Amino acid sequence: MGRNDDARRNRRRRARVFGGEKRRKLVAEREGGIRGMVLQTTSNEVYLREDISCGFPGCVSCDERQNGAPTALNERCDFFLVPSSASVIGVLGAQFWEDLARDCILCKSVETRTREKFNSNPRLMRAMRSVYEDSRKDSFLFDDLHSRKIRELSKRSGCGLVEATAAFYAEKVQTATTRRSKVIVLTTKPMKSAVKDNAVTTMHVIEYIQKYHPENEALMSKVQAALEEKEEENEKEEDMEGGGTFSEYITRVEVEEGIANGTIVIGQMRVDSKRTSAVVNNSIRIDSKVKMNRALHLDTVAVDVNTNEVVYVVSRKQMEFTCVLDEHDSDDSRLAQRSSVLVVPRESSKLPRFKMFKNAPDTLKGKVFSVRFSSWSRQKTFPDAHFLEVIGDVGNFKGEVDAVLTSCMIRKEPFGVKANSELPRSDWTIPLEELDTRRDFRKDPATCIFSVDPPGCVDVDDALSVKKLESGGYEIGVHIADVSFFVREKSALDAEGRARGTTVYLPNERIDMLPEILSANLCSLLEGQDRLAVSCVWLVNEDLRIEGKPWFGRSIIRNRKAIDYYSAQALLDGGDAGCKNNVRDFYDALYVLTTFANSRRRVREMNGALELASAELRFETHADAGDREELSTAKRTAVAEKRDVHTMKTVAELMISANCACAERIHTKFLEASFVRRHRMPAADAFDDIKKYCREFLNFNSFDSSSGVSLNESLSKAIRLSTDSRASAEAFFRGNAAQKMQEAEYCVCDGATSSSHFGLAVDLYTHFTSPIRRYADIIAHRQLLSAIGDCRAAKRSDDLLKKSILHDLADHLNERTRMSKVVQRKVSEVYLAFSMLDNAKTKIAMVESYDKEREVLKVFLPSWHLRGNVFLRDETDVKTLDPCGLGGVSINKGEREFYPLQIIYIEVSATSSYTRGIQLTFTLSEAFKLSPDDDDNDLREMERRDVENAPELAQAFENSVTISSTNRKKVLLERNERRDDATKTDDGSETDEMLVPPKSFRMRALDPYSVHLLTLKAALEMKCSRTRIVDEPSKARYARRRARLEKVL
Repeated sequence: MGRNDDARRNRRRRARVFGGEKRRKLVAEREGGIRGMVLQTTSNEVYLREDISCGFPGCVSCDERQNGAPTALNERCDFFLVPSSASVIGVLGAQFWEDLARDCILCKSVETRTREKFNSNPRLMRAMRSVYEDSRKDSFLFDDLHSRKIRELSKRSGCGLVEATAAFYAEKVQTATTRRSKVIVLTTKPMKSAVKDNAVTTMHVIEYIQKYHPENEALMSKVQAALEEKEEENEKEEDMEGGGTFSEYITRVEVEEGIANGTIVIGQMRVDSKRTSAVVNNSIRIDSKVKMNRALHLDTVAVDVNTNEVVYVVSRKQMEFTCVLDEHDSDDSRLAQRSSVLVVPRESSKLPRFKMFKNAPDTLKGKVFSVRFSSWSRQKTFPDAHFLEVIGDVGNFKGEVDAVLTSCMIRKEPFGVKANSELPRSDWTIPLEELDTRRDFRKDPATCIFSVDPPGCVDVDDALSVKKLESGGYEIGVHIADVSFFVREKSALDAEGRARGTTVYLPNERIDMLPEILSANLCSLLEGQDRLAVSCVWLVNEDLRIEGKPWFGRSIIRNRKAIDYYSAQALLDGGDAGCKNNVRDFYDALYVLTTFANSRRRVREMNGALELASAELRFETHADAGDREELSTAKRTAVAEKRDVHTMKTVAELMISANCACAERIHTKFLEASFVRRHRMPAADAFDDIKKYCREFLNFNSFDSSSGVSLNESLSKAIRLSTDSRASAEAFFRGNAAQKMQEAEYCVCDGATSSSHFGLAVDLYTHFTSPIRRYADIIAHRQLLSAIGDCRAAKRSDDLLKKSILHDLADHLNERTRMSKVVQRKVSEVYLAFSMLDNAKTKIAMVESYDKEREVLKVFLPSWHLRGNVFLRDETDVKTLDPCGLGGVSINKGEREFYPLQIIYIEVSATSSYTRGIQLTFTLSEAFKLSPDDDDNDLREMERRDVENAPELAQAFENSVTISSTNRKKVLLERNERRDDATKTDDGSETDEMLVPPKSFRMRALDPYSVHLLTLKAALEMKCSRTRIVDEPSKARYARRRARLEKVL
C-alpha cells in the first residue's frame, strides 16, 4: 500500500506541472460610478489522473476503478448521447433531461459550465443531476477535466475536451461493449471532430429530435423557439451597448461585495395583487415594475438598499407555469399564422403575462397548457417562455385538476421498466431464510395484532398489538411494513421512490410513491395475510408505564383484524358489557392502547405539545355520477368535514411514540448523521395580530407565545373568553395558530442547530411509521436497522452516513412534501368549487380582519377550515366603507359593523373564469339561509334539538322573529318585549300568545317550560345580533339577558 501511495503522489506531482494552466479573464469593477475593465490573470491548478473510470461495467481496464459508482453505462444500447455544451443542456430543457434522456455521457466540463450559466434555474440543475444520479437512465458523469488521456488527445487533435471525450468513447465501445454502439455528439453549432471515421456522429439538436423523437411536437417547438431566442440574444449582445426598459444586472462578485458592505440585501420578493409594487423581507418596499427589474413573485433577489431596486435575481422560485391564451390574442383572426402569442399564468394574478413561442398557437384555444420560463431580456416588456404540453380543457373538471398537479410538478406517470422488473411476483411468499432471522409474532396466540385505519384504506403501513403478561403488565407493539426489504438501496425502484418522495392523496384518487403491487399488496399489512415488518415493542407495568428501552427488530406478523376508526370507536363506546366473544380481545386491546396513549399524550402536553386545528373535507359522489369529469353537477356530490373520533388520537399518539423511540435509537448510534424531522419555534412576532385581537376584543392582555405550554394556555383562555360559539372560536384560534407555525422539515441532526420538534414537544423525532407512502421513512428504517446491528443493513453503502447526501435528500423531500400538501389543498378546493357551481351554500364564518386597501373582509369558515375574501364593494347595498377599530369596518355610516372574531353568515358559491379557472366566491348572507342539514356550529345543533322536541312551538316562535331585515327585526323584538300578558285555555294548553314570556316573568321561579322558552329566545336573538349589528343599547341588552339566563340555569 505504501508503494502505491508514493506512485500516486508522484503521478499527481507530474500532473501538476503538466496541467498547470493560466487563464486570462476580464473582471468588471465599479470605480467612481464608472464601469472599468481591469485585466486579471488567475492560475488554476489541474491534477491529471490516469485512473478515471469510463463507466462501462464490462471494461477490463476500468472495472477496478468503478468504486461503487451510483450509475453505469448500458453496454447493449444503440447509441450514447454526448451533449457538447451548456447551451445544448439549456435548449433541450429540463423536461427532456427528466423524461427522455437515456444512455448519456455527460462531460464534467459541460456540467461545470451548465452550473455556472443556469444557476438560477433550479429545476434544470436537478434535471441535469438526475441524468447521472438516476440509475434508471444508464448514464454516466465522465471527468474529462482531470483525465490525462483526454487532455493529450485534445492537444494532439486540436479539438475541445468534449470532442476528445467522444473519440475516447468511440474507441472504448469497440472493446467494452457487447455491440458496437454509436456515439452521438449533440450540438447547436458546427464543431471539429477528433476522429476521421464514422465512429462519432455530430448531430444538431433539431436533426436529433427529427430522427429519434419525431412524434414530440412540443419538444420540437420548444427547441426551435429557444434557438431563435438564443440568436436574438447574441445579436443584441453584439449590436447594443446599453439602454432598454430595465437596468442591467450586476455581477455575482458585486453582489457578494454589496452584502459584505451592507449595501445589498438578499430576500424573497412578494408582489402585491395589482403588480405595481413589491416587498422584500417584509421591510424593503419596491414601488414600481421598473425597479422590480424582471424579478417574478417569490423570486429570491438582491436589492440595493440605496435605491430599493432589484439588481440581481439569485434564484427563480418557479420555472414552469400553467397558462391559457391571452383573451385579446385568442380572438386574433390571424392566430394560426403567428409564431408567438401572449399567455396568462393561472397560478397567481401577481405574475406577468408571458410571450410564448409556438407555431400555430390557435390549437391552444380553450386549453390549459404548461410553459417554461426561459429569459427576460432588458429590452422586453414581457418575459419569454416556451410551450411544453397541453394539460386539458378550460373549465373541465379533469383539466382543472391536472392543471393543479402540473403547476406543483406532480406527475401521474407510470413506473419505469427497470423498476417494474425489480418487483416480486404477485404470488410472492416469505422466503425460508427470513423465518430463521426474524421474530415471528404469529407463533404467540396471546398477542392480539390488528390495524386501525381510515375506512377503505388499502396501503396499511402499521399494525398494533397487545399481549397480557403474567406479571400483570403488558407488551405493546407497533409493527411497521418492512418496505426496505423490497426496495433495495440504489435500485431503480429506490430511485423511483426517491424521485416521487411521497404518495399524494387526492379526493377519490391517489398517486402512489411505490407500485401498487407493493403499496396495496405485498407491503401492506392486510387482514389475514403474513407480512414482513419492522417492530417496536414496549414492556409496560400494570400502570402502563414503560419499563426499559423498546425492542426494535425485523419480524413476521399476521393482522388478525383490519378495523376502521369509527368501528373501533363504536366498539369502545359500547363498553365491555356488550362485547361478544369474537370481539372481546379487540375491545380489551383497544382499551389498553387508549389508556396508554392518553398517558403518553398527557406527558407531552405538560411539556408544551400543541393541539392545533385542521380539517379534511370528504367528497361523496353519487353512484350515478359516472366519469369524474361529470362532477360539475353539484347534486351528485356531497361535501362534509371528516368526523374526528378519539381513536384517531390514540393511533396518532402510538405512532408519535414509535417515531420518537426510533429517532432516539438512531441518534444514539449515528449522532450527527441522524436523519430526523425538525420543527422550529415560531417567530417572535408571529402572534402579534392575535395578541392585538385579544387585547381589543377579549380584554385579554397576557397572551404569551414564548413556549408551547404558555401558548396552549393562552389559546385555551382566548377560546373561553370568546362570547361566540365555542366550536367556531376553537377552530378560529387553533387554526390561526397552525398558520403561524413554521413548517416542519427533514434535516440532518448536525449538532449546530436544535433538532427538536416544537409542536410535539419532543427532543428527537423522525418519520418511521409510514414507509409505504413516505420515502423519508425508508431512510429511517435503513438507519434504524443499521443501528441495531442488522447484518443486511451493515452491507449497504455509506450513503446513510454521508451528511452531504443526507442534506440534499432532506431538501428534496421537504420540497416534495410541501408540494404534496399544496396539491391536496388546491385539488380539494377544485372539488369544492365544482360542487358549489349550481348549489351555493350559506355557512357560519368568523371575521378575521378588514383590508382597507382592497376593501376586502377576510373571513374564516370553521366547519371547512377555509379562508376567503368578501369583496364588500360588490355587495349591492354597500354605499360607504369606513375602517373602525382594529381590523374592523363600518358599512353605510354605522348601519352594519364587522370586527375580528365576530360570527357572520357567508354564502359560498363558485364562478368559472377563462383566465383563472373555477374559483370559490364569498358574499354576505343571512342566518335563515343556512341549510336545514347544516351542522357546522353548536348553536344550530341546539336549535335543531329544540325543534325536534317541540316542532309546533319552535316553528311559531321562529315565525314571530324575522331576521331578513334589520329594521323589521328590531321592531319585532321590541314588540315581544312589551308582551306582559299571557293566557291559557281551560284545559291548560298554551295559546300562541304565550310564545314569548313577559318581562315580569324573569322575577318568578322558572318552570322547565319557561326555561326552554327563554333559552330558545336568547339563542335566536344572539343569532340576529351576529347577522346584523344594531345599536349599542340593544347589544348591551342582549348581553345582560344572556348573563341572567346563565345565572338562572
